[in-house]
Amino acid sequence: MNNITIKNNVSLARDLTSGAVINTNDSLYQKRLNEIKALEQQKIKDDQFDSEFNALKDDVNEIKTLLKTLLASNE
Repeated sequence: MNNITIKNNVSLARDLTSGAVINTNDSLYQKRLNEIKALEQQKIKDDQFDSEFNALKDDVNEIKTLLKTLLASNE
């Protein structure tokens, strides 16, 4: 690997071939991967909540419609 350490930051290096900046601190890298995984899991939970909430709203609307129909038939 043709890397040089970036001045004032020992956790970063520049790849001389591509010019890319590379994080060489494995623990920070793993921490970031864990953060990304947690965000993905939170998004899944949020999507499930939204789905369940919308289903409940639909159920409430259906109950309201049935109640209105029932009340209208008793008049």
